[in-house]
Amino acid sequence: MSAKGKNSVCSCALMFICVILHSQTNTLDRLKKQLSGSPEPSVKKEIILKICEQNNSLASDSFLKYIQLGENILLKTQDIAFSNQLKIYRVNYLSKTGRASEAVVLSDILLNQVDFQKGEIKNRVLVEKTRALIRNNQSKEAIEVLFVLLQDAEKTKDTGMVIQAYVLLGWANMEVEKYTEAIKWLDKGYHYTQKEGYFTRYSALFNNMASCYNNINKTKEALRYVNQGLSYAIKGENLTNLANALNIRADIFIKIKNQSAAQKDLEDALLVRELIGDPYYMLSDMAQLSYFYASQGKHLKGIDLAAKGIKIAESGKQYQKLMYLYNALAENYKSNKENDKLAGTLYKIIALKDTIYQNNSGRAIVELEGKYEYQKNQNTIIQQGYAISKGRYILIGSIVLFLLSILIFILIYKNYQHLQRQKLEYILNEQKQLSKVAVLTAEEKERKRIAADLHDNMGAHAAAISSNVKYLKEGIFNRHELINNLEENAAGMVNHLNDTIWVLKNEHLYFTNLSDRFKLWLQRLLANYPDIRYHFNERIELNIELSPNKTLHLFMLLKESVNNAIKHSQCKDLSIHFVSGAYWEIIIEDNGVGFDAGASYSGNGLQNMQQRANDCGWNISWKSNEPKGTRVTLRVATTIN
Repeated sequence: MSAKGKNSVCSCALMFICVILHSQTNTLDRLKKQLSGSPEPSVKKEIILKICEQNNSLASDSFLKYIQLGENILLKTQDIAFSNQLKIYRVNYLSKTGRASEAVVLSDILLNQVDFQKGEIKNRVLVEKTRALIRNNQSKEAIEVLFVLLQDAEKTKDTGMVIQAYVLLGWANMEVEKYTEAIKWLDKGYHYTQKEGYFTRYSALFNNMASCYNNINKTKEALRYVNQGLSYAIKGENLTNLANALNIRADIFIKIKNQSAAQKDLEDALLVRELIGDPYYMLSDMAQLSYFYASQGKHLKGIDLAAKGIKIAESGKQYQKLMYLYNALAENYKSNKENDKLAGTLYKIIALKDTIYQNNSGRAIVELEGKYEYQKNQNTIIQQGYAISKGRYILIGSIVLFLLSILIFILIYKNYQHLQRQKLEYILNEQKQLSKVAVLTAEEKERKRIAADLHDNMGAHAAAISSNVKYLKEGIFNRHELINNLEENAAGMVNHLNDTIWVLKNEHLYFTNLSDRFKLWLQRLLANYPDIRYHFNERIELNIELSPNKTLHLFMLLKESVNNAIKHSQCKDLSIHFVSGAYWEIIIEDNGVGFDAGASYSGNGLQNMQQRANDCGWNISWKSNEPKGTRVTLRVATTIN
């Protein structure tokens, strides 16, 4: 920035500070006037929230007053959305007034409530929680929360929340002196959008960037960013960011040996900070200015300012800031060669360190207790060692312990192997039992199926023979015809038994075996029907293996199809085709009266054939054969036997 630009920023800052010494900001004055006009309750709630939104320019007691005013309104009317906003501002207030631990607890309570578990309201609570964590010296925990917040904000494309997350990530890394890492996050926030409105709202981005560059001794970049931060803080009427910018710029001026400009910025920053009433930053500014007075030989000013800050810090139990102020006081005594007072101050610093240790976080306390217990145990070991020739006995004890450890390990390992073997044996036995059950179930199912099949086929022949014998005895029908019927039924039973035995005695049957067997059966059958001509065609390119069970089903289906054609179709020609290649297919065609697919047929013949095919996973179809007759087709893929 040019010298003219710098002077312009300084001038604007000076004018703005002069204005706020008599009031706060134009926005706050306007909102307070609107509120004093006793508006309607709904408008009143809206104004209170807008005032609370300006909390960075409010004194802490004023901020609390408006939160409580909103809570009083809630006693008369229930408004969940308004209540939730006030709770978030309550977290912010606790954090700003040095009660960061309480702020973290309250934010966790809110996050466990249903109303705060999604959307923008949840992200606002997370923002306040991270601010409290950083102020409570828990930057690592804050960064973990911020990654969750950033991911959600990027997913919902909430530009403001994304930038805020980047600013807070930068701040958290600054607190642990990771300035390069902080710059990386802040730079992402700077380049995420170039809209002036966001820069005005988040002027802390420029202040933090300036602080980081100043800490790594890049004063040119630091001065450029701090002047931008100062300009945007004035535009946004953000007193906190204005004070921060003045302090950062003062530190830069000190580095470049512009002491008068540095003193002016430090004093102006403290004026703004006292008006806001945020002890966390106000005490830091007091200590910083006191250090500056010491460096410039203005010891009385430095001592008075440090003493004033110590009084405020002690009343608010701000121990970390109290340490900073006592160090500043000691520096002024040292520069002024007041050795007695310096000694007393150093004594208070030592006592204060003990107080800080006693009031540290739970995790630090656990670590201190652990170190204490460890040291105590070490002392006990040393004392025992001196009592009983420690060198030799410790060595022997170590060897015994080592051997004992090996023995225990071996025993544990052997026991583990034994348990694994038992487990494996149990699994194998269980699998064997399941296999036996599966085999028995399959055998029982097949036995029942064969029994039912024999009953259906053999039963019909047996019933016919019994009927014929009865009629022979009674002499009701023609004796010669009855004897012929007896012979046919007896031959049918024998043929069926032969076919069943043929199938079951073979473990493996092939498509050609079925074709040959069926051809023989067909020749014997059609010898009784001299007026029917038959044609048997084979085109077997792949001799498929069939299971005995399915071979029997397929044989029965073919016999039933031929019997139906002979008995019902009045055909003169019968054609049978056996095909096997990419799939196997058997077709039985006749030139009889034909088949009406839409007609209803009595009896169970066709249903039984369809059921057999379904059980085996085959397709069976009946279609009219052009110009006349019926075609029965059985078909299946070659991978299915």
